[in-house]
Amino acid sequence: MFSLDLNTMTWEKMAISGTLYARYSHTAHIYEDKLLLVGGVNTEQKSPGLAVISLTTFTALEFAFPAQDKQSLLMLHRHTSVLRPDKEDFQLVLLGGGGNCFSFGTHLNRTPVLVDIAGACGCMQQAKTS
Repeated sequence: MFSLDLNTMTWEKMAISGTLYARYSHTAHIYEDKLLLVGGVNTEQKSPGLAVISLTTFTALEFAFPAQDKQSLLMLHRHTSVLRPDKEDFQLVLLGGGGNCFSFGTHLNRTPVLVDIAGACGCMQQAKTS
């Protein structure tokens, strides 16, 4: 992960501990002291899920989304996400997304998809107080 210094217009690599998969074509949200990275793709074999990064301790946790079957495939790139940090629910609303391939054809996600992320953000809160 990198940060951009807007005064000098230079990039600096941040020292992040924990598990964080490289990714692009993802969405990002800031909630309190956390950076949430949603989906994306990479050149590794593990697909990025939800990364929760503490902006105070610079620790990261990576959470996988549930396994998909071919009938309800969810491709988390080229999508939009909206964070809903309600008191009762803590959800991401995933809209759009999908991709095309010359070999496999085109897939567009059936949307919207609601993902409960309260547990993921709760895990980061517990790690911060330990």
